[in-house]
This record gives sequence, C-alpha cells and structure tokens, in this order.
Amino acid sequence: MTRKRFLAAAFLAVNLVVFERAVLSGSRLADTPGSPALAAIFIAAVLLAAIAAVVRRRPVGAPGARWFVVGMAVLLIVRFYTPALFQWERDAASSETGGVAAERSPQLVAFLRELSAAQEQYRLSERRYSASIEPLRKWVAPPPGSSVRIVARGDTGWSARAELEGVTCSVWVRDSTLRSEHWQLEGSPTCDVPEVRAAQQRIASVVPAQPGGETPFDDADVGGTWLQHRADGERSGIERADGVRTGPYRWTARVAGPLRASVSIAGNQVFVGAHGNGEFAAYSLDSGKLGFRIRAPNWVHHEPAVTSGLVIVGFGNNEPSSVSRSFVGSAPSGVAAYDRRTGVERWRRYTTASVMTTPVVTDSLVAIATGGNEAIAFRLRDGAEVWRTRLPDHTPMGNPLVAQGRMLVGVEPTTLCSLDVTAGRIVYCESVANDAWGMGHTSPAVAGDLVLVTFEADRDHSSGQPESPLMFYARKALGLPPQVYHARPPNALREQVLVALQQRDGRERWRVPSRPHAGGKNGHSHANERASPRTAHHRLACLPCLTEEQGTELDLLHLHQFHATVSRPSLIGTVIGDRPVRSIAKGSDPSCFDALSRQCGNNGLRAIIG
Repeated sequence: MTRKRFLAAAFLAVNLVVFERAVLSGSRLADTPGSPALAAIFIAAVLLAAIAAVVRRRPVGAPGARWFVVGMAVLLIVRFYTPALFQWERDAASSETGGVAAERSPQLVAFLRELSAAQEQYRLSERRYSASIEPLRKWVAPPPGSSVRIVARGDTGWSARAELEGVTCSVWVRDSTLRSEHWQLEGSPTCDVPEVRAAQQRIASVVPAQPGGETPFDDADVGGTWLQHRADGERSGIERADGVRTGPYRWTARVAGPLRASVSIAGNQVFVGAHGNGEFAAYSLDSGKLGFRIRAPNWVHHEPAVTSGLVIVGFGNNEPSSVSRSFVGSAPSGVAAYDRRTGVERWRRYTTASVMTTPVVTDSLVAIATGGNEAIAFRLRDGAEVWRTRLPDHTPMGNPLVAQGRMLVGVEPTTLCSLDVTAGRIVYCESVANDAWGMGHTSPAVAGDLVLVTFEADRDHSSGQPESPLMFYARKALGLPPQVYHARPPNALREQVLVALQQRDGRERWRVPSRPHAGGKNGHSHANERASPRTAHHRLACLPCLTEEQGTELDLLHLHQFHATVSRPSLIGTVIGDRPVRSIAKGSDPSCFDALSRQCGNNGLRAIIG
C-alpha cells in the first residue's frame, strides 16, 4: 500500500469513528426521521466502502465504482462538517451581537430575574425599593464571586448591575431614566451587548406613566377558587362561586408588562401575569382598582391557580436551556405561591425547565407540567415536593387538567398522558399520530367520559418523512414515545386534528381533521385563507358541528362568516335548546353562537372547531 493510500484510508477511518460517536451519542442527527441508528449504519457503510476502495489496488465492479464510492464519502464528510462550521459562525456572531442574555451568563441573568421578584416583596413591606443587596438576601443570593450595585428611587423604580467572570449584566425596572442603553427592555436582564431574539422569543417594554396606588383587599373580596386553566376541566372559563360580585363592570387597567395570559377570577379578585418581565397584578373585580403588584422570577405565560388562601403561578420562558438542549427555558423556572390577599410570597420552588402552564390544584396538592419532560406535585401548604414523574417528552404550553382523580396532560409530539394525581403514577401515555406535533402546546378538555385534544398533522412531509406505521405501533407496544417531530418550516401545509379519547384508558373514540392550511413564515398556524397561495380553497377557519359520541360531522361553517378568532384551543360555551353547546375557540364573539344556533340547532350536539 502506498503512503497516499494509507493516509487516505486513515483519514476515512478517523472520520468514521468521529461520525459514529457523534450520531450514537445524540450530539448530531438526533432528529433523523426513523432512527439515528439508521443514519449511523448508512454512514458506516459508505465510509467502509470508501476505505475498501482506497486500499484495494484493483477496483471491484465497474471502473467508475471506486471513484463514485470515494466521492460519496467526501461529500458526506463535507456535508457533515458544514453545519458545524455554520454553527461556529453563528456562535461567533452571537458572541458579538449577544444572542439572548441568558446564553452569555445564565447565572447573572437568573440572579437579576430573582432580584426583580425580591425587590417587589421588599417594597410590599417597606413601601420602597432597596438600594442594597443585604435586605434582599431573604429572597435571593448573588452568585459566588459576583459584585452587585443597585440604584433605587423610592417606590418608583430601580436598576442593578452585576459582574461575574468578566461579564456584566444589568436590569432596570419601572423607571426608564435608570436605563443605561436605549436597547434595554424593562424588567429583562441584558449583558454587555444587544440581544438577538427569535420571533417567538421577542418581548417589549410596557411601562405605565404612573405606577398608581394600591388598595388592599378586605375579607369580603377573598372568596371562590380557580383551580386550573379556565377554571375547570371543561375549560368553561366561568367562576361559579357565590362570592363573585355580579354587575355591569366598565373599567380598564394597564398592566406593566406584555400580556399573553388570560385572567383568573375568584371572589372579587382578578389576577393576571405578564409575559416579558413577570409582572403579576391583582385587581378588584367590581372597580378595577389595583390590590397589589409584584413580580414572579420569570415570564408568566398562563393564568394562575387560586385557592382559598393562595394564588399560585408558574413561571419560565422559551429561551434556550443551559441544562439540556431538549429542554425549554432559561433559569429561573418553577412555581410560586403568594398570599392572595396581600401578595406576600409564601413559598417558591424551582424546576430544571420552564413552567409556562397553569398549575392544577386538587385537595392538598398543586401539580405542574414542565418543559423538561416532568410532572411534579407539591404540598399546597408549604411547597414540599410530594412526587415527581418523568414524562415521554416536554409540555411547553399545554395546560394540564384534573378530572376524576387523574391529571391529564399533552406532551410533544402527539401523546396524551394520564397520571394518578395523588401518587404521580402514570396510568397511560397514548400516542395518536406519527406525522404530527403540537399536543404539548394545546390544552386538553373533558366532555363527559371523553377527553378532547388537538394536534397539527404534516400534510406535505416538509418536516421530514414520517416513520412507518409498523415502527409507530412497535413504539406504542413497547411503551416508547413517537419520534421527535417538532420542525415547522415556513408555509408548510398543515392540518389541525381533533381527537376524542376515553378518559378511563386512553382509547381513541373518534378524530376529525380540519381543512389543510399553510403555516406562516415562522411555521405557526393561523386562521387566514391567504396563508396558502398554492391552494386558495384550503381553509383553517372552518367549524364542523359534531356529535359528541361519534364525532360525526353534520355541517360545516367558515369562521370568517361570523368573525370568530381561532387561537390555541380553550373552551367556551353556550346553550342550544336544553343542552350545552361548546366551542373549542378563544376570543369568539356572540355572533359565533348565533351562527351555531342557526346551523347546528339540534339538541344534544356539541360544536367543535377543527
């Protein structure tokens, strides 16, 4: 063997080892359709064939076969290293332009977010913000080796700057005159340079002109409960307690933060949390007066749960995790419980990934689902952990529900899990599709003995080829989750699917697809007929009227006919005849139900948005 052949064979052998280790460890090609093992086998076959072609003096087979195999190996090597080079360039650019602040210094960013929550707790008792870290150590501790400087202006605002290992991060709260750079957002820590955020991670500054005074709640205000997302398992969004004061309300309140969450109502209190900075406020239902305002340690994405004495909120974000690339959210993440009358923190517990969902409360427990493949329950009284259960995948934003002693939660890509809410034992995890995603982003709802949940099916295979039905059912038989299927290319053809499963055992009763539609530029679905220029007749905005028992479609409406706005599913209801008709929709106006009454007027029907 000549020296050149030997060096070429050695080069290919080294790359073979590098490739196999990278693929089998999951650091590369982890999202390969089917299985990463197939990619490892293919790479090994190509490189071994190339090594054999280089070593042999006389080619085997057709004269051009040697060069074809070697060419494939070279192309594979170039293709394998190219993403790494691009990633290195992105990392280099990120180091110059910032990325998100948590990628530059996770410790300092987490500390500054916790400092924001601590300052509000301090203000509740002292009626001013602290200009020193010492009084705040009851709630937060600086990272070891860091230095912290705080500037406070009474109870109107404050700013802080922290340094650690050559990185400087800062935050300003409420008072914009304390902002050191024009690009810094209120309540959001930044480090040295401007951030570069993805579209779904963007936040904004929302600062009221005047903070306004706080009117403490009295005993008569504190009544009723709100124990899970939209109040109950049917997602009615109705607080039925006698303590709610009814009447014609007409008021507007400005919250110091961007809102994505809906509100919780209990007694004469309205609770709402903000997305970008964790602002959390409580208002009087009858007057709109501010009862108290505090801050959670991170973003608030859904409404809190409310018990007789506590208001409990999950916090977290969708930034990259420093713990695992498969998790969602930069620190801190978790759940916090506050006195619902005063806003004083009673307990706080951290998780390894974001909690962008509403906690569920049952008896003496409060349970959450996280972006880190876990469901966790805490003792309501003091926040002590009661159980922790590993889930097949993560739940970024899909709110769990509690019904008949079960906690039902959707996890990515298309699995519904049922847990014994007392012990945390998994009763079943049922996968419903092999070419879809989104069940961890939608909130299940109960209807009698059924649980309804939605997912988004891929109709043009733009996210990759789905695994075969044989592999899908083999995974189900072995209790394994379906393949990861999270990719959402721009303008991909998708179809929303509604599935009804039996609560008891997870068996599918029926499913109903909507009409195929095209996603937006960021891959998300939206109800816009012009989203699909290729197929103008494809419409997401359609409303089939279904029987609850069989899911049989009886009629079809287009939502634009009555101007209903479709968002992530949540349940609101009306009555047709003498039975309730429920619509999985969010933001629908009364004309929606007028149209339902005309088109689906039979007693015993439920209207379901596909």
